[in-house]
Amino acid sequence: MNTNPKLKKLQQKKSQIDARIKLIESREKAKAKKEDTRRKILIGAMVMEQMEKSEESKKKILASLNGFLTRPLDRMLFGLPETKQAQTPPPITPQGRVDSKSKGEKDNDTEKKSPQRKTA
Repeated sequence: MNTNPKLKKLQQKKSQIDARIKLIESREKAKAKKEDTRRKILIGAMVMEQMEKSEESKKKILASLNGFLTRPLDRMLFGLPETKQAQTPPPITPQGRVDSKSKGEKDNDTEKKSPQRKTA
């Protein structure tokens, strides 16, 4: 361990600066998330108003939502039927894992795929 007082003082300052940087980055990330949420709320309010004003707009939006929403609870909010995927759970292997290859998928264990939501 180094007993140099100048080095120790500089390391303390560095730790303090690192902590302040982390705090500022955290605040900026939280602010960005709040702004994103606010945008989504405003867009949703506009779309809901369009649905209330025009039956044609309502049909188009519900058709888009039908292709976009996959979770049963989300679909239920808009009166959409469950998808076949939601109705039929995937088979489970004897090891207790989901057998995703049973529906004709290619065997590619090196490539991990995560579910993605469609974006407009």
